[in-house]
Formats: sequence, structure tokens, C-alpha cells
Amino acid sequence: MRLVQVVTADEGGGGRAAYRLHDGLCRIGADSTLYVATKCHPDSATVVFQPSEGRVAKFQRYLRRTYLTARRVSYQQIDRPWNWDSRCQHGGDPLAQLPSADVVNLHTISNFFDYTAYFQQFAPRVHTVWTLHLMSPFTGGCNYSYGCKRFQQECGGCPFLHPQREHDLSRTVWQEKNEAYGAVNSSQLHLIAPSRWLAGEVRSSSLLGGFPLSVIPYGVDTQAYTPRDRKWARETLGIAQDAAVVLFVTQHSFDVKAKGFSFLIEALAGMTEFPGLHLLTLGGGGGDLERLRVRHTHLGHVFNDRLLSLVYSAADIFAIPSLQDNLPNVVLEALACGLPAVGFDIGGLPEMIRPGQTGELAAAGDVTSLREAMTRILGNAKLRAEMSSRCREIAVAEYGLELQAREYLKVYEHLLSKTTNAQTLVRLFPN
Repeated sequence: MRLVQVVTADEGGGGRAAYRLHDGLCRIGADSTLYVATKCHPDSATVVFQPSEGRVAKFQRYLRRTYLTARRVSYQQIDRPWNWDSRCQHGGDPLAQLPSADVVNLHTISNFFDYTAYFQQFAPRVHTVWTLHLMSPFTGGCNYSYGCKRFQQECGGCPFLHPQREHDLSRTVWQEKNEAYGAVNSSQLHLIAPSRWLAGEVRSSSLLGGFPLSVIPYGVDTQAYTPRDRKWARETLGIAQDAAVVLFVTQHSFDVKAKGFSFLIEALAGMTEFPGLHLLTLGGGGGDLERLRVRHTHLGHVFNDRLLSLVYSAADIFAIPSLQDNLPNVVLEALACGLPAVGFDIGGLPEMIRPGQTGELAAAGDVTSLREAMTRILGNAKLRAEMSSRCREIAVAEYGLELQAREYLKVYEHLLSKTTNAQTLVRLFPN
């Protein structure tokens, strides 16, 4: 069985998840190839799309790019990461270079695959699995709806777009996706949601609610992400041994707001009972630090898994105060390194952050609740040690790469054999 994982880039949230699935499949002997527009990992099995350098192809890309830019030029994107278009400047060109496969597993494909080209021209002839990392495949463009339910009808009048009007770009994009998905038979497309929360959103959507769906959590390499010696980790990073260290991670600078960094800053400001409080940040930037009154170290981007495990091992708690999130890879990494997490009780976070076991949950958007949750763990060394052991146990038992890969193989085999009702494949995990 030949498998192809398709993702725009093999880094970032969805990209990292796609790469790890590919890695897990290869580890159990499956024939998996990664197909990307942008390659970051040095993987010999990865195939990189090469845009044609011919004059005609370049001119066609220019026309498509100009059209896509023109139709969104009157809108001002605000506050939300957004996938503006279901269309792509490459048109159907990436399909011509798609490696031969029995099953194509799509991941995040924005700015790489044109929805119309794939789902109308290609998907009816191939078995497709689509791992949904965000809500954008079934909305008019927003990665997360933040409580907006317009995706259950046909979008339009989007509260996140300025100017706001009923027949806006979100309606146009929704209609394009609706037409594209309409060409695919439900027996040819199977959806994967990494969290039960996202699965519920998918089932309520007007675009993808009618397709078969399974819930399979992400996997993490529990050999690379493992607890390291804390003393050594802190010495390496220049952090005091007696400090109370809070870790915050974001992939991109534009994600800082979405990941709730402002809530964390406000919560830390009131934690005066910890004079050695130290904020450690990773990724695209620490955001607005004017209100920060504690020691802060920003490490920038770290891509090496073992180095990341060192950073996780240097911290006492991992903070992720997002107002909406799926099943963040960074939480799985923290758990595998024995690091308890604190976050808001939203999205897929409660599926990983289990109060009293792997961390604490706070009421969504409540800074006081967030502060109290962090204080409960930081102020109790015995509880923190117990949670650390439990975090590691759960990561190994439920989120291993091979476990995830085998669950995906069941879905692939179902699509090829068509002997099992898709509903029996839904895997729900206990709290």
C-alpha cells in the first residue's frame, strides 16, 4: 500500500504533525512519502513540488496570484490567523507531480493545493484521507471560529472581516469549497480529527459534516521527547536552580495573541509569592512585554527535538492560555518530557490536560483562574513530581508515534477494502 502525506510545509503545527505521522508510518514498515511545497526536515523520502519555470506557467501563476490578491484587497484582516482562499496560484500543477499512491493523506494544504483542482478533478479517482488540523477546511477562511457558528450554514457576514457585509469573501470561499466537495463521493474521502472537540465541530459543519470521520490523536516521539536532567538543563540555559520556571511556546509571531500570551503576562504579574519566577519563551516572539515584571528568557526558534526536550525539562510548568485550540503538538511534547501543563478549559486541551494528573485547567479567559491554576502546581513540589510521572505515563501509553500510525493504517485499509462501516473506526479517548 503506497501512502502519500501532503502538506504545505513540514514545519509549524500541521506540518510537524504530518511529518511525525509519516515518520511513525515508516517506523512500522509502511510505504509512506511526504509531498510538500516547502521542505524543512532532511528526510530523503520527502518530495518537493517544483513550480514550472516556463514562461506560460509563470504567466498563469501571475494571473492567478493577481486575481486572488484583488479579491481580498478591500478587506483588513484583524486579530485572527486566516486562510483567505480555497484557490491557489499553482492551479492544478502540484497534482501533476503528486507521487503515485493508493491513498493520499491531505494535511494543511493552503497555498499549495487548489481545492477545486483536487476535489473536482483528482479526488473522485483516488482514496483520500484528510487530517484536519484547523477549522479552515470547513469555514469561509478562519482557522478558528471563536464561537461563531456561521460555518454551520454558509458563512458570510463574517464578524472578523472589515468591512462586514453578508456577501463577503468568507461566503465566496465557502461556496467554492461547497462546490469542490460536492464532486467527491463519501466513500472516497475519510476525515481525521486529532481531538474529540474538533470532531464535534466538523460534524456540525455544513461543508464536511456528511463525510466519514475518525478521531485519532497526534503522536510524539517519546524517545526524543523524554525527561532530561533538570539541573543540567538549567545550567545549559543559564536559569537559576531555585527559579519557578513557566514555559510558553508559539510557532509564529502572529500567533502570540491567538495563544493567549496577554493572559499569561497578566497572570504572572500577580504571582508575587514566587520571587524567583522566570518566564521562558520559545518560537516566534514573546509579544508585548511592557507589563512583564518577572525575569524573562526568549530562546527563539529551536527545531531539534532533543534540544527542545532540554528546554521542556528546564521548566516547572507549561502554560498554554489559548482561547481556542485543537490538540497542540507542544502540549504533547511537554507531557512526554514530564512537564505539567496549565491552560484554559477550551477546545481539545481538556483531552490532554487532565486536572490533578497532567496539569490544571482554568476557566476560559479568566486571568485569576489561570493564576490560581499555575500557583497550585508551582507551590506544591510533591504534586508537581506526581504530575510529572503521570504526564510521562500518559504520553507513552496514548500518544506514541507507532500507536498513531497503526490507527491510521486501519483507516487506509478500510478505504481500500471497503469491508468495514466507517462509523466503527471512530476512536474516542477517555479523559
